[in-house]
Amino acid sequence: MPKIHPPQHLHLVGIGGSGLSAIARVLLGQGYRVSGSDRAPNVLTDALARDGATIYTGHDANHVSGADALIITSAVKDDHVEVAAARAAGIPVYKRQDIIADLMEGKTVIAVAGTKGKTTTTSMIVHILRECGQDPSYIVGGVMGNTGTNAGVGQGDVFVIEADEYENMFLGLKPDIAVITNIEWDHPDFFKTPEEMVEAFQKFVNSIDQSDLAYGGILVVYDDPTVRLLLENLRRKRGIARGLVMRFGLGDDAHHATNIQTTAEGCTTFEVRPANYSSLVNKHSLFQVDMKLVGSHNVLNAIGAVLAAGMTGDIRGEDGSIAWQRLAALLATFVPPARRFELRADVDGIAIIDDYAHNPMSIRAVLEAAQQRYPDRTIWA
Repeated sequence: MPKIHPPQHLHLVGIGGSGLSAIARVLLGQGYRVSGSDRAPNVLTDALARDGATIYTGHDANHVSGADALIITSAVKDDHVEVAAARAAGIPVYKRQDIIADLMEGKTVIAVAGTKGKTTTTSMIVHILRECGQDPSYIVGGVMGNTGTNAGVGQGDVFVIEADEYENMFLGLKPDIAVITNIEWDHPDFFKTPEEMVEAFQKFVNSIDQSDLAYGGILVVYDDPTVRLLLENLRRKRGIARGLVMRFGLGDDAHHATNIQTTAEGCTTFEVRPANYSSLVNKHSLFQVDMKLVGSHNVLNAIGAVLAAGMTGDIRGEDGSIAWQRLAALLATFVPPARRFELRADVDGIAIIDDYAHNPMSIRAVLEAAQQRYPDRTIWA
């Protein structure tokens, strides 16, 4: 039984954040009446207001009047004035993970999880599917460069979502196709130990829906020891077939990139070879990628995105095969999300790069990308 349904009036506390603003946009597209409050307006709330949402600056108990339910961010506490008013009035209060599955009911869900690379990989998948005419619905943790929004409601059968691990939001999902870009310890305010975070990812992997797709649920995963442990645990628990797991990484036993080249214009070209390429009798490249991004982390993001997009049945050929090169070629027109190695200026040999990198592993990846993009310049951070 769904917790929410259109045309209910839903009020979102913290609507200006990247997570709730995306949900608000989907709710509007699905026919809900949407209102929301935040401490200050921003470009996301301005866009929502233009599209029909009622936006309040500041928080007040009167803002929840007439609402059928409240949706709150993880930062909102129980003593928040609007939460307290809702509870006093008998209005249910939900977190994102409580209602997210209701938004995707009846869709083939592609969920992208991982410590870093989620936003870019999710955006790549959305872009590929849109360019293939699939018109997916989507929720992304940043403003997409190609669409100018962080969410959208499409007419297609696929819903692509960035699966945030913080406060276990991604455990509210039941993906048909799951992508894991990597797993490294992050959010120590919530995951007190690395083991706690790995356990959460194990639960996410266990949640993959094997009932709807002919393939019985698909995993596209970065190949590292932690992920291998998750897969082994999954096989023991559910007997998932090895053929349902597509691994990508740096080693020869996974889909991997070769002939990586960075151009002076800041583009990257590379060739993706299938697992165990060196032992194949009929050697062939899986696909060639040309994209306007730099960095080995983006190479991995691109491989994962193409593999995941190719697993949606609607874009297979008549013989059931996947046109990998056709999908990969669409990344040539991909524009990265805002603040993902975004060039703000380049004057007198000094380039100013704005990037969202906010944890040690992401900062390391961005610095490595900067060295690849500007090999003859000193890097300052």
